[in-house]
Amino acid sequence: MKNNADSFIKRIVALALSIISVCCVFAGCNPKKEEKEESGIKWDNLKCVAENGSAYVWGAPDTVNIMRDVAISDQCGYWGDEWLADSDKLECEGIKGDTEAVQVMLTAKKDVSSFNLTAVDLTREGGDEKIDASDVEILAERYIETKKSSARSNTASEFLGWYADALVPMAAYKASRENKIAKGDNQGIWVNIPIPEDAAAGLYKGNFRLEIDGETLALPVSVKVYNVVMPTQIHAQTAFDIWYEEIKNGEEETDDEGNPIEWGEIYYDFVASKRICPQTTEYMRTAMLSQSTYSRFVGEMVKISRNEKLTSFRMPYRSVVDSEYGVVVNYDLLVGILRAMAEKNVELLAGGEDIDLFKKAYFYFNSFIDEPTPDKYEAVRYCDRAVTQAKKTVAPLLDEYPEVQKSLLAIPHMVTGKVDFLDGNEETGGVQCWTAQTQQYTSDVLKNVSARKNSTDKYSCGENFWIYMTMESNNPYPSLQLDDNLLSPRTLFWMNKCYDISSILYWCTCYYSKAEAQGGNNVKKVSRDVWNDPNSYVNVNGDAYLLYPGSKYGLKTPISTLRLESLRQGSEDYEYLWLLENAVAEYNEKHGKDYDVSEITKKFYGGAFLLGSTISNTNVKKFADARSELLTLLDAVMNETSDVETLLSTYQSYAD
Repeated sequence: MKNNADSFIKRIVALALSIISVCCVFAGCNPKKEEKEESGIKWDNLKCVAENGSAYVWGAPDTVNIMRDVAISDQCGYWGDEWLADSDKLECEGIKGDTEAVQVMLTAKKDVSSFNLTAVDLTREGGDEKIDASDVEILAERYIETKKSSARSNTASEFLGWYADALVPMAAYKASRENKIAKGDNQGIWVNIPIPEDAAAGLYKGNFRLEIDGETLALPVSVKVYNVVMPTQIHAQTAFDIWYEEIKNGEEETDDEGNPIEWGEIYYDFVASKRICPQTTEYMRTAMLSQSTYSRFVGEMVKISRNEKLTSFRMPYRSVVDSEYGVVVNYDLLVGILRAMAEKNVELLAGGEDIDLFKKAYFYFNSFIDEPTPDKYEAVRYCDRAVTQAKKTVAPLLDEYPEVQKSLLAIPHMVTGKVDFLDGNEETGGVQCWTAQTQQYTSDVLKNVSARKNSTDKYSCGENFWIYMTMESNNPYPSLQLDDNLLSPRTLFWMNKCYDISSILYWCTCYYSKAEAQGGNNVKKVSRDVWNDPNSYVNVNGDAYLLYPGSKYGLKTPISTLRLESLRQGSEDYEYLWLLENAVAEYNEKHGKDYDVSEITKKFYGGAFLLGSTISNTNVKKFADARSELLTLLDAVMNETSDVETLLSTYQSYAD
């Protein structure tokens, strides 16, 4: 369904382009116009990887969410149509140790009674190295209907209808007999291809097997692997909350034998496997902090600190009621947990372990000063002063370990709200870590983030800056709404690297209930059918959940989404930028050069977002080209290929 007045204009444009395209010669299958219109494709430039009597099979980029029931030509109004020239290819590229994706699309010529995709080994061209088929993850895209556009949306939700979101393992999808397609509908299959860390660089190829209504089609798949290795440590910091108490509203609590399922640990590990760091473990979130439990909390922090795949953890806290300021943080317990951490850190260091328990920590008192209104401002100031004083009180315990002591004193106290809404310093209290919604970052703030982070005028540890994703984060700014462009969440990581913003905060990954509006700011929590109702919070499609319960399909793991996979890919893209930054610095030092990586990367950033802003780019071809060029340059610098000087000089000249 289309719900915008410019629908007619777009269809006229699409028709004109279709007429022009008749003169062109394309590779692959190119069904006739009348056949496509009958099947629901309605776009002559679309080319196919394969076809049979039941369906057309084609490839879509991993940056688009192809709706089940909307013409491709209409959706291309946002993405650009340049990518259609490659719709007869299933290709991806990346570095050793990351996970790339291809998106196989089926458009049914008639009702399809069954489909299934099977991976095969991908073999390096000119060699015998392989990407093992058993490591490939094949996921059926399950659709959910949007009946009302996301609240406050700008251009993201022009279309109402069926969006792909949940990514169900193909074997489970097939076992549930949901692997059917109605005539004229689109059906996506998402394929994750992990590249081994020890893979040889080169082009890996193989023919996956697609079975449609009993007939098997060969689908050529290729992966280009660059001679670069993904860092073991994740550098893109995130802080996504898991509401562990919500899991029971979607998952079966026991297995078939009646044994309890440890969903808390399963969910934590699953989210972390997507390169997204949960705010807390189940114990840290649900247990009551007290002096007798300090050691258990510290034990959780030790495990997180040792894990290079985890980037952060939220410090536990308790509140008290102050006669002057209202509900504020309990200062004594702040000091107590920090002291316990310091003592444990000294013990571990003395035992020979190089560890910093404070480096990944942050304070976020979301239960009582989150998104503070003016009546809470003095409570915010009190809490900020309490954090500063607690850190200074404990710091002398680490005098013999100055780097760890520095980390303790630099633990950010983040407060959600617009930048500069509650300015202050260590004496007055205020906001030391600004955590603003994406659209609230003005160009002036973006220009000065790095300088303010390094300044000690207000805070001895400098200011800090995070991005906060909410229901009000809307297109054209990045959002996590399921009816937004799929590039949207991915560009967050490009922005953070460009502007030196430290982290991304999100309030819940598994809100399986529904918060219904009750008038004013009041909401009521009710049950929700997560598979058929996309609104967990008021009227924002996809807000507060990036997972679906696996129990429906007999799985002992949650189910990922297109949006979560896009976040994972954005985290990997961040590492490319981090690697390039370090590689250029090393190249300069080694060869006596002065290439400026901040200038060199402008062209790449321009493919992801509008420079000087936090507005996402939605042209998928422009983004893909920028990413590919980034990988080519990264490979050249790290391996000092013969064209490295030419490439560095060329990209630096773009910024002049």
